[in-house]
Amino acid sequence: MPAPSPQGAAPPDTRPRVAILDAAALGRLAGMSIGRGAVSAQLAAQVRQQLAAVAGARAVVVDPPATPDAARAIDHLVVPEVPVESLARAAHALSRPLLGLHSWIGRDGVWSELVDVSAGGATRRLIGGASMMRAHLPSRSLAIARKRSTDFVNRWFARLPDILPEQAAGDAPPAPLSAGELAGHTGRALTAKLFERLRRKQQWVLFADRPAHPLAPIDFSRGTPILPPPGAFWADPFPVVVDGRCHVFFEELPFATQRGHISVLELLPDGRATPPVRVLERPYHLSYPFMFPWQGQWYMMPECSENQCIEVYRCERWPDRWTLHAQHLRGERLADPSLVEHEGRWWMFASRMHLGATLDDELCLFHGPTPLGPWTPHPGNPIVDDARWARPAGRPLVVDGKLLRPAQNCGRAYGESLSIREIVELDPEHYREREHLHLQGDARHGMLRVHTLNMAADLRIVDAMRLI
Repeated sequence: MPAPSPQGAAPPDTRPRVAILDAAALGRLAGMSIGRGAVSAQLAAQVRQQLAAVAGARAVVVDPPATPDAARAIDHLVVPEVPVESLARAAHALSRPLLGLHSWIGRDGVWSELVDVSAGGATRRLIGGASMMRAHLPSRSLAIARKRSTDFVNRWFARLPDILPEQAAGDAPPAPLSAGELAGHTGRALTAKLFERLRRKQQWVLFADRPAHPLAPIDFSRGTPILPPPGAFWADPFPVVVDGRCHVFFEELPFATQRGHISVLELLPDGRATPPVRVLERPYHLSYPFMFPWQGQWYMMPECSENQCIEVYRCERWPDRWTLHAQHLRGERLADPSLVEHEGRWWMFASRMHLGATLDDELCLFHGPTPLGPWTPHPGNPIVDDARWARPAGRPLVVDGKLLRPAQNCGRAYGESLSIREIVELDPEHYREREHLHLQGDARHGMLRVHTLNMAADLRIVDAMRLI
């Protein structure tokens, strides 16, 4: 137990002391030569500035130490963009652990991570996650990832000492691309740009089938395509059966306005679809109309992250009249809210735009006594930090006794494919999931991507992207 402070004296500052070193500073400190000086110096300045602004009560940022003795007096040394092998040699020379920050372009996205390198050379990943490969040029994609990777440092120090061990394990990072593969990525990106200049549009369409198993591979040579007019796309389908009739609620986005609204169509017994009816429109973008019944009423929880809240609408007349019922979590930019009841509680999954992460990068979890809230954030948020399976892609479902969560794979491109995740631990303190299977489009039939899957009885509806 520490001795009490003298009367009237300020209590000692017990916050951990953190110093951000670039490659050159670490080399001088450890008496060795380390490359990547320019990139490391630029990122170190960025990390230092951001961490000083957000560390607050959990850590204090100090100047880089000038001598090994001074380094031993600092709790954490963070070194961005220095190879792990060099970090291990420096940690051994200084007889102390180092924190390394790394980013690289992988086969399934752009990976960033914060690692702990012990004095003995052992490496442990503290936080890691994949971002979408958004830019046409690899150098630009990597710059975006490095910008986001600074947020991992912020988050780690903001949560010390509460970092959850299960987050550190995660799924395996994508393997780095070779020089030839990087060249191939650039070629594909430039080809996509050429298509754009030739005015070929990406159009999302709907596709319905009745597979023998809910998660059977999608066969686009069978089933029923439901095609929008050339001036719009249809996405995020949610089928609902009421009084024996199947209605499909979905996002309709006219290319001219680039703002989505919610429409509904009916799937007739012979497979034909009725013309859509617009049922919900706001002065901001709407999509992903998550539908759920509660106490004899139907509700809709659409994605409205542009309005920075979660909105719930109550049905006044089925299926085309809806009234705003409630707004939750104001000030949060959350996308694709998805509900499931599990062990007597309601759970809401939603991707979040936060601290440099886009709506494709992080998944958060909330729980409450009813599907109408009130909502309590999970202490492990973000429970997923990986664009390959963060963003929701439909209702959670139980298949063969397993609770499954459809997720978008946005590693290489938005909505590239579906990652079906098995939830293996879900309670107010813990969350774990793992890969169950993967579903994708079929270029042979012109359906290049899929990013939403929902069921109604034996009917399965997905959306798929084609070029027009």
